[in-house]
Amino acid sequence: TGRKGTPLMISVIEKLFLKYPTDLNLVIAGDGPCLIQVEELREKYHWHHRIKLLGSVQPQKVKEVLAQGRIFLNCSLSEAFCMAIVEAACAGLHVVTTNVGGIPEVLPESTTDLFCTLAKPETTDLFNKLEKAVSTEMQFLSNKTDQTFNLQRQKQYNLVKRLYTWEKITKRIENEYHEILQEKKTAKPIGDRIDMYLSGDMSSPFPGIQINGLLFHMFFTINLIIWFVLDRIDGRRSVQRVFSPKSSITNNLQ
Repeated sequence: TGRKGTPLMISVIEKLFLKYPTDLNLVIAGDGPCLIQVEELREKYHWHHRIKLLGSVQPQKVKEVLAQGRIFLNCSLSEAFCMAIVEAACAGLHVVTTNVGGIPEVLPESTTDLFCTLAKPETTDLFNKLEKAVSTEMQFLSNKTDQTFNLQRQKQYNLVKRLYTWEKITKRIENEYHEILQEKKTAKPIGDRIDMYLSGDMSSPFPGIQINGLLFHMFFTINLIIWFVLDRIDGRRSVQRVFSPKSSITNNLQ
């Protein structure tokens, strides 16, 4: 799809294949509305023997597909947690990916036993990073045997496996909750937070009290009155937790 950066991938692959007319092949797994653009690229340059389209791949077949390659290219324009690059790294592939969303937190950049390259989500930078990865892998192929490559794959798998254990995942979630609780303990009262909208910031062309801040105050006051009345009718007293966030957090922890 477009969110997965198919147009970006096409522009990068086109430049790369034109520069390396015989040495590289591409395997694409998956389908979607942007697949026709890939097919058009194959037709344009007659690259049917170089670009292989697998279509939808069953989960149990993913490992088999990844084993065919040396480099995994991810062109996503937005990601939270990209499971695909973790799977590729576990398979021992050199991961080249756009540096967006939570991807930098999923895999660290290249180390001794892990090959991962982050690039900006633009054609020039992604092409340069991918070409560098191709050169690295070509040099590796010329100097190393298949046995050495498989050993490197195993090392990378062991490293990625240590990054994601249930103990580490639980600890990270626990730390996130502690940070949220600490932020709420130091939260300002609602009145102080609303007053911030009255004063202009550096980007405001007008000094002093802001008209949009006054309008926000007015709408907030009307909503607060309605909320207060409904809260009294319902009997939950939720308004009190908004005006006194510190005391409400303390009560919840007890």
